[in-house]
Parts: sequence; C-alpha cells; structure tokens
Amino acid sequence: MNISSLLFLASLSTPLAAAEASDSKKDFNILHHLGGNSPWFPAPSISGLDINTIPSDCKVSKAIYTSRHASRFPDPGAYNEWTTFHQKIQNATFEAHGELSFLKSWKPVVEYPTEQLAQLSIGGWGELFNFGATLRRRYLAFWTPESNKTVFANNYPRTISSAQLFLHGYLGPQASAHGTVAVVTSSNPLSLSNSLAPSDLCPMYHDNSDPWATQWDAIYLPPILERVQKLIKGDLKLQQSEIALGMYLCGFESQITGKKSEWCGVWREQEVRGYEYRQDLRYWYGNGSGAGVSGSMMVEYLGDMVAWLDNGEDEGLKVAFTHDGQINQLASALGVFDGHAALNPRKIMENRTYKSSNITPMRGNVALERMDCTGKAAGKYVRVILNDAVYPVVGCQDGPGKSCELEKYQALVKEKMDKFGSFQERCGLNGTAPVRKSFLVDLDQAFVSLIKP
Repeated sequence: MNISSLLFLASLSTPLAAAEASDSKKDFNILHHLGGNSPWFPAPSISGLDINTIPSDCKVSKAIYTSRHASRFPDPGAYNEWTTFHQKIQNATFEAHGELSFLKSWKPVVEYPTEQLAQLSIGGWGELFNFGATLRRRYLAFWTPESNKTVFANNYPRTISSAQLFLHGYLGPQASAHGTVAVVTSSNPLSLSNSLAPSDLCPMYHDNSDPWATQWDAIYLPPILERVQKLIKGDLKLQQSEIALGMYLCGFESQITGKKSEWCGVWREQEVRGYEYRQDLRYWYGNGSGAGVSGSMMVEYLGDMVAWLDNGEDEGLKVAFTHDGQINQLASALGVFDGHAALNPRKIMENRTYKSSNITPMRGNVALERMDCTGKAAGKYVRVILNDAVYPVVGCQDGPGKSCELEKYQALVKEKMDKFGSFQERCGLNGTAPVRKSFLVDLDQAFVSLIKP
C-alpha cells in the first residue's frame, strides 16, 4: 500500500468528524447514544482519569485489546426492513413537514447490495486505519523496524477485514511484509478457549432480552409515534417499529455516507435516550450481567487475557477482532460493573454506569493494560479500558490511577470462572475437556490459519 492510499484511508472519517464537531457546543450528540448502532467514539470518562496519563513511576509493559468489527453496511435482514419501509413510503400519498420534510425523497443509501451487505463500510475503513495508527502512537515502545505483528480475527468476513485494515493503520507501508492475521476457527465446543465466539458453541446460550425490551418499547415508543405522525398529512401511517428503524438509520446512514443523516434531526434528546436505554436492556439481559449463563461466554477468554499479561512473552501488544455480543460479554465479566443494579424495564436508570453506547459501538473495544510500577507502589497492576475510557474495577482500585494489582485481578477472574463452572457444565455438553491451549500464546494449532493483510 503506497503513501497516497494511506493518506486516503486516514481521511475517510473526516466528513463525519466535522459533523460531530458541529455539535460540540451542545451537551448532546445523537451519534453517541445509539447503542450498538453508534459509529465509534471515545467513551466519556466515568473515573476522571485520562487514558493518556500514566501514573508516575509506572509504565505500560503490555496491552491486550479485543475489538468489535468496525462500522458496516446492514445485514440482509435489516436491509430488507429498509427496503420494505421505502416501498411503503413510495406507495403512499402524503405530505411530510418539519423534521420529516425529506421523507418522500428518502431511499436506502446502499448502492450495491450484492457486494456491500454485511461488509465493512467506508466509515469502517477509516475507523480501523485510525485505530491502528492510534495504538501505534500510544505504545511506541512496542514496535521496532524489525517487528512482525500478528492480530487475531474470528472467522467471519468483516472481522477478518477489520484485522487487515487495522494492520495497515498500525504498520503503514510495512503491513504486507510484517503483518499477519491469525483467523481463529473452532467448531469443537470442548476447546472453547480457542474461540472468539464461544456462544456459537453453547447449546444453552439464548438471548432472552425480549421480555424486558418489549416492556420498555410499550412505554417509550407510543409518545414518539404520536408526535411524529402529526408531521404527516395523508395516508402514510407509521408503526412503532418504524420509529425505532428511523433511529437505527441515523447511525447507519451517518457512518456509511460520512455526513449526519437527515434521520438524526427527527428525534428529540429524550426520545433518543429512550432508544439508547432499549439497547441497554437488550444487551444487559441478552448476553450481559443480567443474562446468567448467556452472559458468561467470554469468562475463559478473559482468563486467557490475564494469563498472557502475566507471562514472560516479550511482545507488548495483542489485538483481536470479534462481534458486539462478545464485546458485551467480555465487558460484563471484567469486574467494572460488579454490583450494578439490574436495569429497570419500565423506567430509565439515570445513574447507571452500564451504557451500551459506551461499550459496544461499532469498533467498540475492551483493553487490559499491565502497568509495571516502582517506588512506593512497586508491583504489577491492571488497568481496564473501554473505548479509551478508564474503568476502575469494583473493589480493586487501590493501585496507581485506580488500577488493580495484577495478582488480585487474577484472583477476581478465577473467582468468576469458579462461579460459573466449566464451559462444558454450563452449556450442557458431555465429554472431557482437553488441555486448554490459548491461541493468544500458541498459534501452532489446527484451528488457526494465517493470512496476509
């Protein structure tokens, strides 16, 4: 990849960034409150700590990031909803006013469905290139001209593409020569530690969030529908599901086109916060802290992350790519939300720290850093980071910068693993689990294949 190509990739996010900057004088940016449908943004601090400020007498000796794929085009099912809605609009006789005055001329922004559906968008390319460049700058000491960089990807087109584009941002023109993507494929549920999507291997995994989410739908959607319907004169009658679709379109159209979607201007702040809370309920009860077994799928992988932080391997940075469900499962296991009150399906919990927009936006990521400190606080510590925001571990934040002593964090993670029992037990699988060999430290395994960026 030549320099002009790299400069092109670096500029991909500029139009949307400018659109976001135009809201800088306001307290509310809709693109930061769409749950899993938000383009990536740095999460707001809940700790008062700056990720770029390392505590005195400390240095980051290792860091491991697990990221969702970047912004993408819709999946086929979602795209069918877009086209069905578009056809309904075209078949109706109406006039739309105010914030909906664009409705008659609206059409889905996917130009080539066969090639684009479910794939990364141009906005996603920019997110990934910038992600790679950001980590290169953040951890300068982890790279030398002779460095080879391997990143990991779940065996799915958009996660593999995410890993490849990340490497171009991290390594620049040297990506093809010095970068490798390790694609992790595991169809054996007895070797779940070698999977970046273990829920696919668990028969007991079920997303049971609907009872909670539908309760909230019945509360927050009707008033929005009533208000918006008054902007339409004619025979076009909107449904509650189409109100939610309009908020979904705000996020997707903005990152696909690189400019803020007209749909974003339809919704009032409190209406968007209702949509965001719906996303929170979906993730909390679907595969998070309120989901029981279904929220435990990434506990073993977290154990592997912590074990890698404490081993003697020289490489200072690991990066892996997977999907939003796995990011939510991993974030829920970290200990930063331990003791968090269960989300109320009938009223927004204003003081909650669990917000899906800050956890699982497009390209949302979870990171653990090992800090080696000297002086009065000499020792090894873990710092937890979600989308560039430092999240203290509940009950373990006495170290420098509210970090957790590595040994104590290892014990906390082991306690979680013991609580849930083995993957085989909680997933109702028979058979004896083999010796666990994590792909993070052992690439010479049958389910790992290597490709170039």
